[in-house]
Amino acid sequence: MKEEAELKVEGGKLLKAEVEFDSEIKQVRLHGDFFIHPAEELGKLEEALRGVPVETGKELLERKMEHSLSGRAELVGFETSDVADLVKEAVDDAG
Repeated sequence: MKEEAELKVEGGKLLKAEVEFDSEIKQVRLHGDFFIHPAEELGKLEEALRGVPVETGKELLERKMEHSLSGRAELVGFETSDVADLVKEAVDDAG
């Protein structure tokens, strides 16, 4: 199953997520009006959510993303909590 969600974050930035999943997250693709430096860290952020059960709470999703970045990336226009909200919204919309 594939679902999309979008969020206008504080400061007016738009964040969109495409989430492919069944009982676990298969793939997350992020796009929108935001930046991440260095740019290649975006793939690591998306990859961190692969294989996570869909029932997982928002806090665990945030921790997995934070761990994957390990302080190496600067997020501009969004936070990992915003991504977690979007992923949960996409999964919950399917149910």
